[in-house]
Amino acid sequence: MMHALNDEIAAVQRNTKHDAIPVDRGRLVSRDGDEVEYDVSAARSTRGLRAGMQVGYEVEGTIHPAAVLFVRSGAIRLTVRRDLGDITPAGAIVRDTVWLLVALRSAIQELSSELARRTP
Repeated sequence: MMHALNDEIAAVQRNTKHDAIPVDRGRLVSRDGDEVEYDVSAARSTRGLRAGMQVGYEVEGTIHPAAVLFVRSGAIRLTVRRDLGDITPAGAIVRDTVWLLVALRSAIQELSSELARRTP
């Protein structure tokens, strides 16, 4: 099943125009349980990005599920469900649905690993 999902995701990534907004490095704002907030600034237009929007935050080739808290004149605050450190490298905010597929694959892999550890 994982091989088929990986193949489908790879095909979507190859055949989809990546809709991403390049951003400068992220700066940690706060940690609250499993929610971590980062401030980033966009290197180009943020048109179409709005508060409450579910996006992917791509850092060092990994796309992390995130949500936009606010957008003001190129300044963007995101909440991410993973601590990426105090400063993140430059990356991108992914607006297309590819990030959802990548997040789904990651969740399935984590569940598979957990089940494998628990199975005698």
